[in-house]
Amino acid sequence: MDLKNRNTLLLFFVLAISFVLHFINLKELSLSNDELSAITRARYDTFSEMIVNGVYIDYHPAGIQAFIYYWIKIFGDNAFLLRLPFVLCAFASTILLYQICKKWYNEFVGLLSVIAFTTCSLVLQYTQIARMYSTGMFFCLLAAYGWTYFLFNEEGTRKMKYWWVWLIGSILCIHNHYFSFAFAGILGLSGLFFVKKIDLKVYLIGGIVALVSFIPELKIFQEQMKTGDIGGWLAPPEKTFLLDFFFTIFNNSFWLLGITVIWLVLGVIYPVKSVNTWRWRFLSIFWFTFVFLLAYLYSVLGHPVIQFSTLLFVLPFVFIFIFSFIPRILMNHQLVVISLFLVVGLYSLIASGFYSKNHFGVFKEIAEDVNEFPENVPVVVNVINTAYFDYYYTKLDTKPRKIIFKLEGPKDYARLLQIVDTCTADEFGFAWTNSFHPYEIQEVIQTKYPFLKSKKIYFNATSYLYSKTEGGVKADSVIYTYFNNYDLGDVNPANANSEISYSGKNSEWMDSTKLFSTSVKQSIDEIPDADVRYATFSAKVYFDKMPEKASLVIAFDDSTHSYQYHNSIFTDYCIEGGKWYTIMTCGEFPRKVNKGDKLTAYFYNPGGEKFRIDDFKLIVRTAHDPYKK
Repeated sequence: MDLKNRNTLLLFFVLAISFVLHFINLKELSLSNDELSAITRARYDTFSEMIVNGVYIDYHPAGIQAFIYYWIKIFGDNAFLLRLPFVLCAFASTILLYQICKKWYNEFVGLLSVIAFTTCSLVLQYTQIARMYSTGMFFCLLAAYGWTYFLFNEEGTRKMKYWWVWLIGSILCIHNHYFSFAFAGILGLSGLFFVKKIDLKVYLIGGIVALVSFIPELKIFQEQMKTGDIGGWLAPPEKTFLLDFFFTIFNNSFWLLGITVIWLVLGVIYPVKSVNTWRWRFLSIFWFTFVFLLAYLYSVLGHPVIQFSTLLFVLPFVFIFIFSFIPRILMNHQLVVISLFLVVGLYSLIASGFYSKNHFGVFKEIAEDVNEFPENVPVVVNVINTAYFDYYYTKLDTKPRKIIFKLEGPKDYARLLQIVDTCTADEFGFAWTNSFHPYEIQEVIQTKYPFLKSKKIYFNATSYLYSKTEGGVKADSVIYTYFNNYDLGDVNPANANSEISYSGKNSEWMDSTKLFSTSVKQSIDEIPDADVRYATFSAKVYFDKMPEKASLVIAFDDSTHSYQYHNSIFTDYCIEGGKWYTIMTCGEFPRKVNKGDKLTAYFYNPGGEKFRIDDFKLIVRTAHDPYKK
């Protein structure tokens, strides 16, 4: 078999693997928060309503949301059908990547780049969801393909069809994502250094047409920028961001990364000399660097927007750059090299447990768990949007339940406390996914339901079924406890008042003479260590008039100041005066504490308001990391 036929067969084999990898678990995989957001924002009667209510509030151009809007109207919101065009775009990207490599270098580079792309867990993670990442990669590669064949057609024919491919790809990039827009821009500008004089006019016309296509989106962009933030939910990038990114694209595998590094070293020491090799190397790494620096600097100097997903649009060019360094000593062993990279890439993908994880939180599984709870069990479901949970829950054979969603505003904990206090059921359910999940919810539930009958942990999601009585195990393990009912021997008599109390004889009276209550200060060194620890400070409070400024505080202190604190105000838990209420606050321990740091809990009364405190309690529990199953 000659080399050409062998490479063709190898390409079809790799493409077949790519197809299988993209479709594994596609139907079963829970729709992510962003996918459900897109579905929810597409449920408007008219296109203009969708733009105003579904795109203005987003941080991306309208292209993909508009596509989803019309796709759902034609095919419905079935998860598999919704994802299908995005997965097909990812698959088509492998073909375009090969064709670009073949034009720039040779089939050998093309096969290796496609293998790296196909077995990259980061690529698969984002191309299996109905978002703009797989489309963006496809559009960027489509634009680069047309650009390459238009500007560098060795036969000198430069057929206009390639100009059209470049133009269409660029326009699609512009309307897909702001960073695929950035790539289209730098691609077009790069061409000014290579376009021949005879083609300059038509090339400039293409660039102008592409930019003009964005005019209808200017209003959308302006509305999105009014928020003053296009990514404030993200943390600023770490200094190691780029290193972490490169480790991730090789599946966090030292084996795969090591083999790739060896390949690069050998390619530098024993290069295969080729005409224009460095032109393509410079362009590929320049395009990647430009998009990276744009996202990174904006994230550092403006608002954090950079994620690994931000760089997916230019990731293929990283693989092209790496595998362009062909070691001369391996040119006669291409089949062995291709087989080695394919086997190690697949092994690293499988060994990482990629297909056993849900990478974006789950809604399907949480809905199914809630549906399995016994009838008439009250359930708290904390999600970012009720429609996301309902997408799956309404499709199930649901039983009657009292479901409370998204407890996060004033009076929410008070409402939950009332429900728990008056609940006659023997069990109580709680589930959360992909949302802020305050520990206070669990602590409120555990005041009456201290036992755990079931607990199912997912990535960034968990479901719990609590019980009043034995039948399960104690919930998260308690590793430290402090209790003060003001009857104990270590209580300062000046802080004890016997006029009224919740338990025992005494309580603590707060008024204008006391800025701080009795406090507990515990050395963190003396509290058992754990991956995740959180403290809960709770107390019974009594007042005639609602304290408006008072709060209870958990603080983490070093020798000079409090470097982290958490607090709750009375109105979160209390409705009216004249009775005892439970009030609490929870705070997760800093991931890094220094020797000698202390955990402190106290009431803060800057308004000099009048209230009583009793059953002052501080506990520390261990918990699981929500981003690890």
